[in-house]
Amino acid sequence: MNSIIRYGKIFFVLLRTGFVRNTAYPGTFFIAIFAKMLRSSLVVFLFIAFFEQVTTFAGWSFQEILFLSATYLSLEFLATVSFHRNLSYYFPRSLKNGEFDFRLTKPVPLLFLTSLEHIDWYDISSLFPLIALWITIFVKYDFSVSVLPLLQYFFFAGIGLILFFSALLFLTSTAFWTINTSGVGRFFEGMLRQTKYPTSIFSGPVGFFVRFV
Repeated sequence: MNSIIRYGKIFFVLLRTGFVRNTAYPGTFFIAIFAKMLRSSLVVFLFIAFFEQVTTFAGWSFQEILFLSATYLSLEFLATVSFHRNLSYYFPRSLKNGEFDFRLTKPVPLLFLTSLEHIDWYDISSLFPLIALWITIFVKYDFSVSVLPLLQYFFFAGIGLILFFSALLFLTSTAFWTINTSGVGRFFEGMLRQTKYPTSIFSGPVGFFVRFV
């Protein structure tokens, strides 16, 4: 219990530090918030425009696509506000310029600090359109919810998030050997964005990679 409280205090300090850093320039802060919220909304608007012309997309109905988009945006939100940017950009850069060595002397669990050191409040703002999307799904469409499928949903979503964290940590820990240390993270981010589409739209080697790798 003491360890959990300690981790919580450290995380609160990181949240507060990130807020001070992001709000140092208020104009930029509010423009970035608007851009983040717009980016999350565009994923849904894309499928709305698509379904204006067709009734199904690779065998998926509009309701199912909305649920898939909400799941994708939820996992992306959890990753982005926590470890994604830290592991993709800050971690390999600190390895390359030597800053990471100084963290070894700090009385904080190294993986915890490396994964959560920079909390970006711009990304937290994308929670609002995400909540609106989930409310729309359950209010407008008749989704029946039972205990076992719900537990399975959260279990597999958690497994997916852990796998994403592990793969990103593995790849970016070697990115300091490259000229552009953020290139590996950006490539992995681009691959991740393809998960907002049903896997059935991919075929051949790409389809195999998306489904099993």
